[in-house]
Amino acid sequence: VMIMAILAIVFTDVKQRKVLFVISFALKFVTDILLNDASFSSSIFKELIIFDIAKNLLWYITGILFYHYKLIEKIKKIKNNNRLTCLFITLFIIISILTYVMQIKYNFVMDILLSMLGILVTLILSLKIEKNNLLEKIGKNTLPIYFLHGIIIAFLRIIMTKLKIPLLEGSIPLFFCTTLSITISLIIYRICSKSYILDFIFYPKKYLKIKK
Repeated sequence: VMIMAILAIVFTDVKQRKVLFVISFALKFVTDILLNDASFSSSIFKELIIFDIAKNLLWYITGILFYHYKLIEKIKKIKNNNRLTCLFITLFIIISILTYVMQIKYNFVMDILLSMLGILVTLILSLKIEKNNLLEKIGKNTLPIYFLHGIIIAFLRIIMTKLKIPLLEGSIPLFFCTTLSITISLIIYRICSKSYILDFIFYPKKYLKIKK
């Protein structure tokens, strides 16, 4: 994430960001081919952080371009159009079913299309739910969730492994882990926020007087 933030700061020119988008798209294509290569699956290279960056760079650059072109404002217009909203959600569901339920052979174009549709649908639905106390609370505490959820999920995986619960099969374990990791993260942060020393770890800016 730090590397992506640096890229956003360094590449401020729109032409540079477009070039970076093309490069990230090419890297995504190459890494996907490698991941579907049986001989590469056992390679130590895929465990390196540089491979993860190459694999996911496209989505970070997409986010930067979303911000640059103020696409959120355009998506706000779509969310007021119920027909378009239903169309995108229907397309997303149909492609998801075709890709996963019917076990269609991996296709790079289908993967990109599904991912982009997923981003669009998520943004539309998020904008439609403008006022929700639970979501607002989660939104205000995304940093603690980001810091803590990985540790909590790792702990849950250990428990699920001990109980012989399938980790990668079915939506129930996924929903269970996601919900529980968010809930526990919020509880831990609520406890930590009672102490300014612990709260400083999450939000140092609250306690530091930084002169501009």
